[in-house]
Amino acid sequence: MCSSDLHPDVVKAEIAGADIRLQVLAECCLTLGYEATDTVGNAGEAARWMQREGFNSLVLVTATYHMPRSLAEFRHALPDARIVAHPVFPENFKRDEWWRWPGSAALVVIEYHKYMLARLRFGLADLIGSRPQAEAAS
Repeated sequence: MCSSDLHPDVVKAEIAGADIRLQVLAECCLTLGYEATDTVGNAGEAARWMQREGFNSLVLVTATYHMPRSLAEFRHALPDARIVAHPVFPENFKRDEWWRWPGSAALVVIEYHKYMLARLRFGLADLIGSRPQAEAAS
């Protein structure tokens, strides 16, 4: 299990919470990555880790409004991997009638534009024959 794009102060115990079983599992089986500073970097860091460890599938956990772009970035970095989406629902994000809440609406609009830019970047990369970030780093 790998978690990247983390704030430098995040530690395994914080991710596991108060559940002792999760703490034991996290200590044994959780790798934290701190290199990435954005979603593109996160996908690349995870791809390099998966390649190094010999994994070919992952569960992608992120906020529901961020999932479409995250999936696109991870699928681009890991074209042959099986990726299972597990969206989470942040308490401050208003899922129902999100358009009525300025903060939630802004998140959705920003994520949509970032998603469209990512799709454009993938299309241009395909056009010029550029490889995904993880493969280029190998």
